[in-house]
Amino acid sequence: MNIAGISDSVRMPSDVVACAKCGSTSRVGRGFCLSCLLQRGLEADAGDTETLDEVLAEVDVRDSEWRLGNYQILEEIGRGGMGVIYRARQRHSRRIVAVKRVLGYHADSRETLARFRREAQAAASLDHPNILPIYEVSESEDGLPFFSMKFAPGGSLQEVGPTLRNGPRQCVVLVAKIARAVQHAHGKGILHRDLKPGNILLDGSGEPLVSDFGLAKWLDTSSDLTRTLTIFGTPGYIAPEQASGPAAQLKPAADVYSLGAILFDLLAGRPPFLGSHALSVIRQAAETPAPKLRSLSKIADRDLETICAHCLEREPTARYRSAHDLAEDLERWLEGRAILARRVFLPSRVWRWSRRNPVLASTFIVCGVLAIVGTSWQVKNRRLAARLDEEKLAARSLFLLPALDLDEVSSNSPQATDMSARLARACGAVISMKTSSFPRAEAEASGFKWKESDLRRITLASGSNAFLLATMRRVEGKIRSVLTLVDAGSGQVLHREIIAGDASVETTIPQAALFLNGKWNQNASRRDLARLRSEPATATKSAAAQDYLLAGDDLTKKRNEENFDRGVECYRKAVAADPQCALALASLASALAMRQQFRPNVAELDESMQLAARAVEQDSLLPDAHRAMAVGFTMAGRFPEAVEASIRAFELDPTYQRAPGLLGALAALTGRPDMALRWFEWATRMQSQPGEYSSNIAMAWLALGEDEAAEAALRDGSEFRSELPDSTFALISIRLLQRRHQEVQTLVKGVLERAPSDRDARRTAAEAWLMSGKRQEAAEIYRTLLEGDRGISILGSRITYQSALGWICLQTGEKAEGISLLNEAKNLEIGALSTAPRNPNHLYSIAATCAALGETNEALTWFEKAADAGMIDYRFAEMDPRFSDLAFDTRFKKTLTALRERVEQLRRQGPAVTLVLK
Repeated sequence: MNIAGISDSVRMPSDVVACAKCGSTSRVGRGFCLSCLLQRGLEADAGDTETLDEVLAEVDVRDSEWRLGNYQILEEIGRGGMGVIYRARQRHSRRIVAVKRVLGYHADSRETLARFRREAQAAASLDHPNILPIYEVSESEDGLPFFSMKFAPGGSLQEVGPTLRNGPRQCVVLVAKIARAVQHAHGKGILHRDLKPGNILLDGSGEPLVSDFGLAKWLDTSSDLTRTLTIFGTPGYIAPEQASGPAAQLKPAADVYSLGAILFDLLAGRPPFLGSHALSVIRQAAETPAPKLRSLSKIADRDLETICAHCLEREPTARYRSAHDLAEDLERWLEGRAILARRVFLPSRVWRWSRRNPVLASTFIVCGVLAIVGTSWQVKNRRLAARLDEEKLAARSLFLLPALDLDEVSSNSPQATDMSARLARACGAVISMKTSSFPRAEAEASGFKWKESDLRRITLASGSNAFLLATMRRVEGKIRSVLTLVDAGSGQVLHREIIAGDASVETTIPQAALFLNGKWNQNASRRDLARLRSEPATATKSAAAQDYLLAGDDLTKKRNEENFDRGVECYRKAVAADPQCALALASLASALAMRQQFRPNVAELDESMQLAARAVEQDSLLPDAHRAMAVGFTMAGRFPEAVEASIRAFELDPTYQRAPGLLGALAALTGRPDMALRWFEWATRMQSQPGEYSSNIAMAWLALGEDEAAEAALRDGSEFRSELPDSTFALISIRLLQRRHQEVQTLVKGVLERAPSDRDARRTAAEAWLMSGKRQEAAEIYRTLLEGDRGISILGSRITYQSALGWICLQTGEKAEGISLLNEAKNLEIGALSTAPRNPNHLYSIAATCAALGETNEALTWFEKAADAGMIDYRFAEMDPRFSDLAFDTRFKKTLTALRERVEQLRRQGPAVTLVLK
């Protein structure tokens, strides 16, 4: 349907008559026939060239201000042999878009119009975060097609490529995302056929967008149009078979070749093949191997060279099987893991030579086989027998890791040691239970950590092909054990078993033995392992859901509000594609809960909890589902429930890095800094970077009154992570409690100089000024903070902006403003208790605000409730100026004494339990 037209300066007149000589209706400027002018130009001598060029320059001239359909054209941003692209503004929404239309002098070309419509049809059928979206497809008043699409202000890879050349990780990240997008197109049955840097656009965030599906081909069709087109793509980036063979025989491997050429170009600064003309480039690609990447690039390593070479193989079957496989290898390189692409070694090169020279190769093979057949037969039989023996032994053995006592956060507690020994004895009669015998010194010297990669490495080295993780804890007086069987080769969980026994380990062991013998007995072990390994690793059979899950993971890792919002939308689409997928439900629930950091929303937090509950209902053994519950409970301030959900997630997946850190933070919030230290010590065994948890450990020691240990933890962490502001914030807290106010002032000034606009830095500075008696400086910062935020933290804070500023106003004679601010703070804090009635931060804050208002009895009641909920930092309360009028109150002093005794008791118990692997 024609919905708009274009201006008369570029629209072909409706009353144009056909040329009497050639029958064409194409016209330029003064009414000359375009076809005849071109014919005369071809027949004329060189002296007429300038006149012909001047006439052709008048083709497709447009006004400075005109419209095409529903779009106001702003400027031309690109032009090719088939069409022209404009930057335009949609008339009603005022959105800036890109509009592409066919050039006017192609009106008579059926192939060009068909190709243009096919591009729009192909792109519009795809929905992926890294494919340029099509908004509208239409026709102008003169029947010429056009379509609008997302405007990409970042230019193309061809333009920004030189700026990426010194950053191989950036290049690989971009190509991995492009490969995921191309795989999505292949999954929809569409082959691009013209992938090159100029067709990869970048949005405002630097995200790649695959564009220009003008040569796209449906994999399940073979139209005459596809066979008759004479445009094969861009030399240097197209596969050899694309230029030499029929289009109907092209497979996804053609696009894989182009992806490899793009990666080669980004890293080397040029495509794999160069030549004086297109035919020369195509001939080189078909007849000679691609050059070695490292001969042209100093930043590429051997693995990147291997990946490029694997993509640029001349034989399609020798390349990656799919764009998905290429993306997987690129992501493995980014993660520092071994790539899957096999380098082409001498035997492979010999085999390829033999295929090109079959007669000569056959002669050599026959002679060689006749010479060694007797000896090799005997050697082969001996090796085969030995290998069968090894496989039989490996199939009958498990690597039993020390059991984890989650109540003590230790693998060295008496209960954990007893369970490990009983498991080995109970199952050893049927299964060869190999146990870890690494002493602590050897484990530390070898860099052993409680990570999946280390566990798999040790298991395979022991001659086993699977390992067993066992956890235990007490729940309502009973032992709850979780056994996890993991394939050491792939890291895939083969089975999980939850055993709720009696009050002792003795009743748990028989059930564990039955589970292991049933899953690993002599007759079924090899068959079960093969079956379990063949099960898909993905949690959904929907390709669309899987794509959206991967895109959402990538976006939410960037930890900024804009990308988090985009990640949430990807997760929503994953749930829409597969509503029964527990992983999609859990991912959306976690993202919605985590988004509360940027934009608190009670309704969205409730939705997060409902989604997490659905995920647990769909798959109660999915660790991600319980982690989603834990994040939701944490953001709602329901810390005891968050602890239970986190424990369940951890016992189902003890190798997940972030779980111990979250449990440590929750233990600290609920008044158990001793348990927080145990979890943080465990987390350091799994951390991705040294010093990651140093500030958390320091604050836990500080809550126990161990100032020297807190400072030592900060020193250890600053050696590796000195750039983190949390370390400085922790040091300010230490100096405040030590009442070293001069050092506090120096540290605060340094924080404000480094990050004057950072909200956390300003909040920390204001609290430090308040606690050290610098009221004017504190008031200035609090007034600035209140201008942009009059709410309170969803997790709670012991000092809210209104409460602190209200107290300062009372002290400086501004009574009316002070009372107003304090009442505002009290109402906000009491309102927050509706969702988190036992949040110690909220309870403490209410108590301090009531004390500042002079409501003594109410303040003491709230303070006692805070202590009962887990608040133990009595030194902070002693320094808080809002409690100054209660300093000599008997009831207040009694509560402080009880808190001091509780801290002393926790300190005497010995908070840190060394995690020794026996």
